[in-house]
Amino acid sequence: MFAQRITRKELGDAIGISHATMSRKLNGYVAWTAEELSLVANYLNVETSDLLPKPDCEGGWIPAPFVPGYAKTPALAGATQSHLWESNPRPIHYE
Repeated sequence: MFAQRITRKELGDAIGISHATMSRKLNGYVAWTAEELSLVANYLNVETSDLLPKPDCEGGWIPAPFVPGYAKTPALAGATQSHLWESNPRPIHYE
C-alpha cells in the first residue's frame, strides 16, 4: 500500500469499508476477514499470503514483508498496540 502510494481512503473505498474502519484495521484495533484480505491482495496485485505473517520454527511469527524506508509498516492481522492504551505511554526504542 505504501509502496504504491495508495491512501487508506482509496483502499477502503476499493474494498467497501470506510476510511475510519480501514484506519482501525491497519492500526490493529479491528481484525481482518479472509474476504477483506483477499480483496486487498487483489487490489494491490499481490498474493494474499504476502499480507500475512509466517510461522517460524520456534513457535513465533515472522512479520509480513514490507518496503523499508516508508514511515509506517502494515499492522499484522489481529495485532494490537497495547502501548497506545496506557495512560502514560513510554517511547518505544528500536535497535
